[in-house]
Amino acid sequence: MSSNAPKYSVLPSRLSLHMLKNKIKSATAGHRMLKSKRDALNHHNTSIINSLKESKRQLVKIAKESFLALSAAKITTEGHFTFAVQDKLKGEAPSSGIASSYFDGDNKPDKITSIICSKIDTIAGVHIPRIQLTGKEGSDSNVLNGSHNEPIGIGKGGEQVHTASESFTSLLDHAVSVSEGQIAFSVVNSEYKKTNRRVNALEKVVIPRLESTLQYVQSELEETEKEEFFRLKMVQKKKALAAL
Repeated sequence: MSSNAPKYSVLPSRLSLHMLKNKIKSATAGHRMLKSKRDALNHHNTSIINSLKESKRQLVKIAKESFLALSAAKITTEGHFTFAVQDKLKGEAPSSGIASSYFDGDNKPDKITSIICSKIDTIAGVHIPRIQLTGKEGSDSNVLNGSHNEPIGIGKGGEQVHTASESFTSLLDHAVSVSEGQIAFSVVNSEYKKTNRRVNALEKVVIPRLESTLQYVQSELEETEKEEFFRLKMVQKKKALAAL
């Protein structure tokens, strides 16, 4: 206990002494729990940072590969790349000389719908949103996965368009992963700072003040007991003298 720490304004009494002891006990327990939470958040924060760094590195790498694939597709389709992609997304037969064998019969793809769904995970009492990409049927998948990601055809760059499509699908997945990691880092880091402030407030302000106040009340009660004991001794002495 530190007698130099600021004290709360209380009336020295047995009741105040009892209340202060209970408050110190509660504050100490809360401090211990918050320290455990802070350590857990710090551990998860470090894990998220490492994962986020790796995700960003992969995102940059895949972005380079995707745009190289896009350039290759534009070159091999001889200027018809835009029409090829539009036809694929609309579910129409390819125009502008693109091979149409894939779109014969019932092979026309449906229009693609991307849905970003969010679910909540809990880490050390902190709610963290998780982002997923789903197809229009609601099943977890990449936006261009499944039947939507078949090649347009082999004529005039169909394979290159398919490669570019796969690359950008992967790029989208990694972009979502980076966004999710960034959100998780922001939420966990904010909660870590808030918890750390509470730990410091309890450790450096609240508990020292309570202990200083407790020490003050104890010293005042001890002084009162000494004065009362001295008064009783004087009364007994006077009674003894009066009896003679």
